[in-house]
Amino acid sequence: MTEDHLVVTDIHKSLGALAVLKGISFTLKPGEIVSLLGHSGSGKTTLLRAVAGLETPELGSITMGGESLLDSNTGINLPPERRGLGLVFQSYALWPHRTVFDNIAYGLALRKTPQHQIKARVEEVLAKIGLAGLGTRYPHQISGGQQQRVALARAIVYRPPVLLLDEPLSNLDAKLREEARIWLRELIQQFNLSALYVTHDQVEAMAVSDRILFLRNGTIQQQGTPEDIYLQPTSAVSAEFMGVNNILSGEVIIKDGTAVLTGAGWRLAGQLRGASTDQTITAKGFFRVERSRLCSKEGSNSIEVDVLRSVFLGERYEYVLRLAGVSLRAWGVKRLDPGRYWIDMRPEDVWIFPD
Repeated sequence: MTEDHLVVTDIHKSLGALAVLKGISFTLKPGEIVSLLGHSGSGKTTLLRAVAGLETPELGSITMGGESLLDSNTGINLPPERRGLGLVFQSYALWPHRTVFDNIAYGLALRKTPQHQIKARVEEVLAKIGLAGLGTRYPHQISGGQQQRVALARAIVYRPPVLLLDEPLSNLDAKLREEARIWLRELIQQFNLSALYVTHDQVEAMAVSDRILFLRNGTIQQQGTPEDIYLQPTSAVSAEFMGVNNILSGEVIIKDGTAVLTGAGWRLAGQLRGASTDQTITAKGFFRVERSRLCSKEGSNSIEVDVLRSVFLGERYEYVLRLAGVSLRAWGVKRLDPGRYWIDMRPEDVWIFPD
């Protein structure tokens, strides 16, 4: 299946004087789901649209299965309809005057697929997305979650080698999104497709993806598996974007191979990342809220904090903390009375990045 590789090389795209993409390169392997993750304005949707042929980069190349879709050096730029990619947008873009069956079958009809094959393939995909028997309904007669499935089915029914999805779950409510993350990944795998997936939701990206490209200001800040991106941030930007963090600013010094971050009345040992120095420098320490353990007494690597209140969130309590004017948080399983406590941290769970 190597012919289905999508290779994006050194893509540059500007909107007026604003450089949106600044030399992005990556490869999408057959059967792989890769998410483009980042804040609004990071360039992820522009990159997806460039792959789809809806945006024209000034520089770079895109190939799929060895065929050139875009090459700025030779002037090749295939239109979207000739790229053979499946597109799923944030808005479902279903035709209100067509039935569910006809919406899904539209792409096959354009490709002159025989009617008996259209019927068989649409019924197959309807069964796999859990909408068997609903083919005669119109979009306004089904729920938002079902409409989202129809939009996805329309994109995959003709078996595109690569599926492009732009915030496909953003119109669903929170509970439906949680359910959709699971069946969406399973469905893409069932049809043995590759997928490029745009989202700003880090949980969604981790649940759906084999690999994540974290974009910032038109460049790839970090890429790797969901575990790599979450557990091994390579910059303060990556660390701050992923997860729910506590952040402390202070000075750091390396002593006996250990980095120690110090502030007004506190010190915390951790891992120095992004630099190696024996000098005292200003830095920020990051530690995830779920790794922050509250104790009634001082530990081997802890800081003393004030617990202001406990907030009940159903599956856990969230504790609102204060340290020298800085707000911090921690999670636990029981309500705590306001007062003085200690946050105890393992040094490997404290990431220190120089300013």
